[in-house]
Amino acid sequence: MLGTPPMPWQQYLLDVAYEVCADGRQAYREVVVTVPRQQGKTTVVLSVEIDAVVNMAPALVIYTAQTGTAARKKLLRDHEPAIRGSQIGVLWTKTVQARGEEAIEFANGSEIALSANTESSGHGGVISKAVLDESFRDVDDRREQALLPGMLTIPDAQLWVVSTQGNDASHYLNRKCDLGRQAVLDDSGHGICYVEFAADPDADPFDPATWWSCMPALGHTIDEPAVSHMAQSMSPDDFRRAGLNIRNSEESDRPISSARWAAVQDKSTAPAGGLVLGVEAAIDQSATSLVVADDRGHVEMVDYRKGTSWGPDRIRDLWSAHGCRVVLDPKGPAQRFVQPLERLGVPFERLSSPLVAAAALTFVDLVCAGQVWVRPHHAFDAAVEVACRRWSGDQWYWARRLEVDVGPLVAASLAVLMAGEPAPSAPPDRGPVELVVL
Repeated sequence: MLGTPPMPWQQYLLDVAYEVCADGRQAYREVVVTVPRQQGKTTVVLSVEIDAVVNMAPALVIYTAQTGTAARKKLLRDHEPAIRGSQIGVLWTKTVQARGEEAIEFANGSEIALSANTESSGHGGVISKAVLDESFRDVDDRREQALLPGMLTIPDAQLWVVSTQGNDASHYLNRKCDLGRQAVLDDSGHGICYVEFAADPDADPFDPATWWSCMPALGHTIDEPAVSHMAQSMSPDDFRRAGLNIRNSEESDRPISSARWAAVQDKSTAPAGGLVLGVEAAIDQSATSLVVADDRGHVEMVDYRKGTSWGPDRIRDLWSAHGCRVVLDPKGPAQRFVQPLERLGVPFERLSSPLVAAAALTFVDLVCAGQVWVRPHHAFDAAVEVACRRWSGDQWYWARRLEVDVGPLVAASLAVLMAGEPAPSAPPDRGPVELVVL
């Protein structure tokens, strides 16, 4: 444990995870660990990595987090200094910091490296250990699929999935937890090692006894006053998830609840002045959303149809008729419209990633505060019903890789945000505006 005595839970986890069968082979090829935040799981991950570096040399260890940026920060800011400051530091030879090539290299030929979070990625070598950190933010299994093929030829290779619980949209982690809990009931002694520290969902979240039941670091690296402050400062749902490791229900963790959404529906809504047209396509290009908002917070779906081929001409017609600003995310599915709009001579604004994140956050805040009015549309309702966050560092965006098209919500968010901002140049005066929705 990097020269520091392990906490009892850490020692217990490693003792079980590294059990061997009668034939000397490692019992568990997969280890799933779910604990509350700040319980010392980073130290466990480091110990797993170092074990492979030393005892499986020359070993390739792959570390991944919820995003490439998050993984890079963790590897270079946490793992590398801890390793170099420990006894294993004598083996360290080089740290590669070039983007896309990040790695810690050792004299015995071992390496701890990153891997991109895509199905087609992979370091290209044979993998001895792989860590999927903070997997509660994964909506699919692309990280795992990128790594498992590289582990096939190593008899004692291990996949470690480490995370705090998420919500109903955390499909990958939820599946792993379901399989792990069943493995515990089966008690076969091989295959999946599953360790979970979580409070009883029916327990009082503010009772210190509840904290002691599920926080294995309590009394070691954290104390009751710190937990008490956390409980008082966070929302109840956030504290239950982060502090007690209880999965949030979809409704409780949805950015916009059904009740909040119902409260801002208004059949008489008609955007009028300072119009901004938000443009978005479905992730699979199966539909296009054109949403208009005005500077008073009125929002309306102007057009929603299957496919994307019709989009550029319709956007040109709306811009020509009403002089509305056109905004889109050039890094999202709407990038498909960039060149056609340029050919048609339609001026549009490419929003930066920080603005796209700000749009999602602003839209949720305004809905929750009852400061927007939305003309009802079935595509809006369907999007809000499944909408969830995709985190990137400390920012979040609307997750697009869902079974239902969330394009209407993305387009509305972009339009609402920019309707509250001054235009880069004033649009021509085209007289009174009256939108005609087809």
